[in-house]
This record gives sequence, structure tokens and C-alpha cells, in this order.
Amino acid sequence: MMRTAFLLVSLSMLPAGFAAPVRERLNFDAGWRFSKGDAPGAERTGFDDAGWRKLNLPHDWSIEGPYSAANASGTGFLPGGIGWYRKTFRLDASLAGRRIYLAFDGVYRDSDVWINGHHLGHRPYGYSSFEYELTPYLAFGATANVVAVRVDHSVTADSRFYTGSGIYRHVWLTLTQPVHVAHWGTYVYTPVAGAREALVSVETRVQDGSAGGAAVRVVTTIEDAAGKEAGNAASEERIAAGGEHAFVQQAVVSNPRLWSTDDPNLYTAANAAVLAPDGGTVLATSPGLGTSPNATLAGKEFYTNGIATVGMWGRDATMGPNILAVRQNLILLIDGGKEATNLDQNSLANWGYTVHNATLVWRSGVGVDAKGHIIYAAGSGLSVHSLADVLLAAGCVRAMELDINSEWVDFYSYATNPTVAGGVGATKLIPDMQPPLDRYFEPSDRDFIAAFIRTVF
Repeated sequence: MMRTAFLLVSLSMLPAGFAAPVRERLNFDAGWRFSKGDAPGAERTGFDDAGWRKLNLPHDWSIEGPYSAANASGTGFLPGGIGWYRKTFRLDASLAGRRIYLAFDGVYRDSDVWINGHHLGHRPYGYSSFEYELTPYLAFGATANVVAVRVDHSVTADSRFYTGSGIYRHVWLTLTQPVHVAHWGTYVYTPVAGAREALVSVETRVQDGSAGGAAVRVVTTIEDAAGKEAGNAASEERIAAGGEHAFVQQAVVSNPRLWSTDDPNLYTAANAAVLAPDGGTVLATSPGLGTSPNATLAGKEFYTNGIATVGMWGRDATMGPNILAVRQNLILLIDGGKEATNLDQNSLANWGYTVHNATLVWRSGVGVDAKGHIIYAAGSGLSVHSLADVLLAAGCVRAMELDINSEWVDFYSYATNPTVAGGVGATKLIPDMQPPLDRYFEPSDRDFIAAFIRTVF
């Protein structure tokens, strides 16, 4: 069998050692004030919030109750409504001249953010992170700054999972130099990776927040596992004041050690933007890449070599360049060939917020046997326990629950069929599965897994 191998590249920060840090990311969770209900005018700096509750983020006001049958099931019969958050803070005068950003990991939902009375933006979605620049509106030294956030979760029948309400994830204050790598502004991939040569493509978006523009040189170095330079690329461009430029670079690595499961060799790409005239004043380095999924939760992990498995994150799999994607959900139903001991307990943390674990509904799960084969199970009238029984009987040594409820549980196969409209025929694994056969061809905010069968010569 032919073994396919890939050259995988990850970004890293360049070492510090400069008078002013290139990029600082400061936790901004402490010292907020909160008020339940609408508060007209609370975005103004002079608004009196002395009577508001003091708290640290993350915060979810729904979980504080009270429970009521009048509330929506989507919030677990807990209240939604409107809430306000405010924080007063000061910035040292030495920070003047830096670019300063406020990042929210998650606010549920329909949030509006102000800084010193200036409206920064509206974010309707409750799950994705977002960032606003504060620089033009900030005061430095003795003058205080006030950030205000209005969160509107009045429409509570909006999810089949418990969402909570408020600033339920961390908040960060990011400080950069005027010329800096943009937020999520780096992208590294290997379009060619062969035994003789590998081609590494690096795209870096650099923003110029200086008053007069700057000539910027981006230098990228590819290093092997021993820290030895294996390739490099450099390019230069003048960026206008307030402008942005995407530097597209390619570096060649000769005779690369290709990654495989037997030899998981890695290379590292480090890049920095420097002032072109002197070539030594570092203005920006690439920000760090992402964060890891939640430790101890069950996950279906997909690797860049095409292999997929199921296990506990942090024990059976950890983040690395060989990880392509991770789909997490609750904890393992089956671990070490044995069912979890609390399958009949209605634990929200273990078995989810939507449906009581003993309720008989459509459920699906996925696991692996001792040989690493993927096993899928689904059916109607299943509890968490009976789903685990099915997966265990099928030979799973590790398994997790996937979707529940008839609207979401489906497993369809597609094949070329010139006798049907569109030339593609579809078949349901279980005839009673309810979602339409064409659901994967329509826009959707749901995740799904697709497997493609191909012949390997």
C-alpha cells in the first residue's frame, strides 16, 4: 500500500527581548459591574453604576434563576431578558501610541459594545468570538475609560441546547505596535510536499496604524525539529498609513523529512515584520494560533493523514499540526471497553441540557473498536444507556454520543446515478430518518461529517 505523507508547518512567536513588547494579550475578566434589565443611557461614561453588582467574568445570569414554566425550554426554563455590563479602567500614559483592541470570546447574544460612549458595533450571534479596536476613543493617564456592553437575550426559544445569557466567555485586551500582524492574519500551508522538495506557502496580513505609513519587510524562517534553518523567504512593501497588505511568500525545503504516523517530524515557521530601512526594529510578530478543545471531553479527532478516531481529549489526543479537526460532545459513553457508570444519572454536565438522558428519543453515537475501525449507531426510542448498549455490543472500546432528536439524527449515502435528477442518488441508513435527503446540499449552520471512498493504488 502506498503511504501518503505530509509536511506540516505551525506558526510560533519569535522570542521577546525588546524594550516594548511586540504584542500583549491581557486578561480583562476582573472588575466588571452588572445589572439585570434594560438601563437606558448606560453606555454613557457619566452613568451612575454604583448600585450595580460587582463581578468577574465569565458570567451567565440565566443560571442564577429562578426556574419557571413560563420560560422557554431552550434556556432550561431559566430567564433570558436584557443585561448590562460596565467596566471602568485606566491606561498608563506610556501606552499612548500603541494600538489597543478588545476581544470577546463569546457573548450570548445580540450584544452592543461602547467605549467612552462611542458605539463600536453590534454582534447578533452568540457563539463566535469578535474583536473591536478601542484606540481612537481611549484616554491615557489619570482619565478613566468606560466600556459598556448591552446583551439582549429576550428571544429565548433560540436553541436546542442551554445557551445561558451574558458575557459567558473570557474578555481580552490586546496591545500591539502601530504596525502589526492583523488579528488572525497568518495562514501557512504546504501545496507541494515530496521526497525531494517541499513548498511552504505563508500569507501574512500586516496592518499599518502609523501616521505616515511605513516600508515593512516580512521575514519568514522555516526551522526543522532541531532548530536549524531549512528554508526562508523575505518580501518588502510600503504600506500606506491606515492601510493593510497581504504578504504572500513561498519557501523551499530541500529533502524534507515528511510527517507520518511512524515518523511524526515537524517543522516550524516563524515570521516577523520589521522596519525596512534598518531591518532590525521588530514591529510585529505573528499572533499565536488557536486554543485547544476542552480537556477530558469526548471528541472525534480527524488527522491530516485521513485517519479518524474517538477518544478523550488530553489523554488520547492533544493539539498538534497533525490534527485537522476535532468534534467534541459531552464525555465518553464507553471507555476502555466499559460503559460509563453514571449513564442513568441526569447530569447536565455529562449528558447535555436538551433532553433528559432517560428520555427515549432519536439518538446517534460513534466509536472505535480495538482495531481502530469507526462504528456508527443510531435509532429511535433510545436513552443514553441503551445507545451505549448498542455501541458496546457492536464492539466499541471508546464511544461518544453525537446528535439527538429526530430533526438532526441522520446518516445518508450518496452515489452517482444517471437515472435520477441531478445524477446523484441518496439512501437513508434507516428509512425512518426524518431530515430530507438533500440537507447536505443546502446552506446550514449545523456541523456534519462526510466520508469519501476512493481507490488507492
